[in-house]
Amino acid sequence: MPRLLAVIDEFQVLFAGNDAIARGAAAVLEELARKGRSYGIHLILASQTIAGVEALFTKGESIFGQFPLRVALAGGGGVLDVGNNAADALTVGTAIINTAGGVATANQLVRFPDAQPAAVAAQRHRLWNARPPGDAPPAVFAGYAEHHLHDDPVYAAFTPQVRRRQAIVGRAVEVGLPTVGFGLDATPGRHLAVLGTTPVGADVLHAAALGLSRQHEPGTVRFVLASFAAAADAIVDDLVAALGEAGHTCTEVDAGQLRDQLAALADADTEPSTKHTYLVIFAADVAISTLSEWKSVSRSCGAANAAMAGDGWVGRAAASVCLA
Repeated sequence: MPRLLAVIDEFQVLFAGNDAIARGAAAVLEELARKGRSYGIHLILASQTIAGVEALFTKGESIFGQFPLRVALAGGGGVLDVGNNAADALTVGTAIINTAGGVATANQLVRFPDAQPAAVAAQRHRLWNARPPGDAPPAVFAGYAEHHLHDDPVYAAFTPQVRRRQAIVGRAVEVGLPTVGFGLDATPGRHLAVLGTTPVGADVLHAAALGLSRQHEPGTVRFVLASFAAAADAIVDDLVAALGEAGHTCTEVDAGQLRDQLAALADADTEPSTKHTYLVIFAADVAISTLSEWKSVSRSCGAANAAMAGDGWVGRAAASVCLA
């Protein structure tokens, strides 16, 4: 059975306060501690203070009892059994490993760091070579790590022959880090909003637009870009260049020209029905008054798709994509 290892650092924060969130966290943790092993789920809980251990005691003795393996650093004797004071005399670089719920007779003194890199590397190779056929390599999720569009297998597999076009917006927080896509078809009212407080949202919009471009034959789609945030200039420049290299028409517009583009899209007679237009707006909240005409576009275009994405430089939706 596949195994899932969940590591929660400073876990006592989950129990801070006596509100619905704290009670819900305690209930979920207790359920995982009781039944998780049966389903291949294992927990590692870490805390820098004894408060973490005390939090477990207050939430029910059964939770703490579900953790037979205890690791105590210097001054962390609270994680061991009552009366087991072996951690009191520990020096820096040593720890007590106890595999029997903290009872004194199971103490094992270890020193760290003493990882023996060569031995660990050899063991990893032995385990990998002994894996069942077809097993996927292990995956570690690092929330701070950047993911690059050109390394994404879904993006690489995009062709104009896709059944349903989608705007890819990132990776899901789960084992394997699968790519997340938002379907963008000819259904009116399809909207996507990306909100935040950093220019990362501009990167998301860049990926979404570039991914969409790979799902059209060169020259069969038009991109209209409007940027109202200086922080996005480099990202917009790269997107314009990439769209041009892909063989698509790409036009940049300012606020006044954006109003004209919206009016043109609202007039079905001025736009050939056989050619899609993506309207991409960075920092759309700056152009709120202009975008008030968006409703008329949605009503007038029979095959209108709209996707909104925002980098939230001022805390609101900051980019928009319209496919008409």
